[in-house]
Amino acid sequence: MKKLIFLIVVGIIFLTACGKSYDEKFLEGKWKGTNNDNEMMFKNGKQTIITDGGKETKPYKVEKDDDENIITIATDGKEFNDDFDGFTFYSEYGKDGDKVEYLMSYLINDETGNYANQYTVDGNGEKFEKTSSFSFASIGKGILTVIFIGLIAFGAIRAYKMKQGGN
Repeated sequence: MKKLIFLIVVGIIFLTACGKSYDEKFLEGKWKGTNNDNEMMFKNGKQTIITDGGKETKPYKVEKDDDENIITIATDGKEFNDDFDGFTFYSEYGKDGDKVEYLMSYLINDETGNYANQYTVDGNGEKFEKTSSFSFASIGKGILTVIFIGLIAFGAIRAYKMKQGGN
């Protein structure tokens, strides 16, 4: 019985640790420009940017960054243009309380690690406010998983006690 409880607790801790990073959870949702009508959404590993010029959706992943106030996202360069195959497109956002500021974007050659300077874009201080969160992302899949496993564990322990003649 003690082994079962131990395994359940270890499983819950493991599943909780395997969730999204803080930066991924922070980004998830819809953002609107504070000084323009630009919007961006981060949902399920895809970033959608809506501007006067149209709407683009591309897959992304959050990169680890030494500065906790900067969120760096990476997208395969080929998602932008076939000429950028072999490059990774990075965008940096500064955290400013509950807002983000678009700092810059740049390309890095995957083979050499060199910047492609002609494709560096300055964010010009464009700030975004979060207008909504995706409820499942804000609650967190990890929390729901823990609750579900807890209910299963409770049922298993209850069934075991009943089988042993306890209450």
